[in-house]
Amino acid sequence: MALHDRQELLPTASDYEALFRTFAVNLLDGIAATAEDIYGEARAHPRAAVHRSYGDGEVRMLVDLLVIDDAECEEGWLCLTFPWEAMPLETEIIDLVGRLLPDAVDLDTLQLISEFDHQQLDPNQIGFTWSVLPEG
Repeated sequence: MALHDRQELLPTASDYEALFRTFAVNLLDGIAATAEDIYGEARAHPRAAVHRSYGDGEVRMLVDLLVIDDAECEEGWLCLTFPWEAMPLETEIIDLVGRLLPDAVDLDTLQLISEFDHQQLDPNQIGFTWSVLPEG
């Protein structure tokens, strides 16, 4: 509802909260669309960090592969950076991670990390690691 319709001159705290929530959701959707191929590229270039940016948000991913005979193991790292004014909710972050990683990665096994590619994460960043082992 517009301020004029409410006969108010200034936005309220809830107006700002709604604005930031909308901004955060749009940012998450933009990051997901921009980085939809990041996993494939990270896997194609093992041990090399790949990144995608969207607005003030960023995704960085690094995948390491170990192949022995026909068996393949994977360990991966993911770092998400968000602007201070648009920090998403925890559930939104997990949803984004689920959109970026393949089904073979069990989201329940993700572990938080404090550094990515030998750099300490800032407070507006969140990082995860995962492993995929051969079946059997």
